[in-house]
Amino acid sequence: MSKFSIIIITLNEEKNLPNLLNDLKNQSFQNFEVIISDANSIDKTIDISNTYRSDFKSLKTVITEQKGLSLGRNKGEEIAISENLIFLDADSRIRTDFLSKLDSILKQNQVDVGGVYMDVSTGTKTERFVSFIFNAGLWITKWFFPTIIGACIISTKTAHNKIGGFNVELDINEDVEYSKKAYQHPEVKFQMLPLSFIFNMRRLAQNGYFKTIYGYTKYNIYRFLFGEIKKGTVKYDFGNDNDK
Repeated sequence: MSKFSIIIITLNEEKNLPNLLNDLKNQSFQNFEVIISDANSIDKTIDISNTYRSDFKSLKTVITEQKGLSLGRNKGEEIAISENLIFLDADSRIRTDFLSKLDSILKQNQVDVGGVYMDVSTGTKTERFVSFIFNAGLWITKWFFPTIIGACIISTKTAHNKIGGFNVELDINEDVEYSKKAYQHPEVKFQMLPLSFIFNMRRLAQNGYFKTIYGYTKYNIYRFLFGEIKKGTVKYDFGNDNDK
């Protein structure tokens, strides 16, 4: 059985997916399966992923008619064969030793749900500064109201099902609600991991870096005071299908 099930959610990601699949192909640790959980892409996302089948021990595809980050992750988990899950966005990048480092961490610590920090060594000065700000927020909130970045989440099938998976009723912050449920569950151990991944800044750049920081700060203060933000409360576009 594979050590990890790596679930990649996609929607029209023909430009970005090959980068991540190549990152996985070049990992020093190779005991994993790949699951493409696609929201009915209309570009060549699935065709491209199929060209990588011979590069992996196992590559599966699940396609849903509906869009949704939570739905895509949950559908991927349903067909995963490993107890250890890694949820990745298609535009995330990981270094060649990412899985080997994660394997070592999990051997030394019980981690049921884990968050991963943003790599601060790549990108422009502005992007590195933004990554530093986000990481500071992740570190501070882990002590009382844990926040994680949905583009890279570590979990287990047992913990995933104990906390009810990702909430399909949320348009935004479904990832941090996931960490909150894990943190509050008496039988699930949550932890921020001493590990980083390369976050794609495209959506932050489109919306404006500091506008995005302000928005997520505002949303999390709202969540802390009043609870989760339900569908229709704010506008959030899943995927990258409208990018030009």
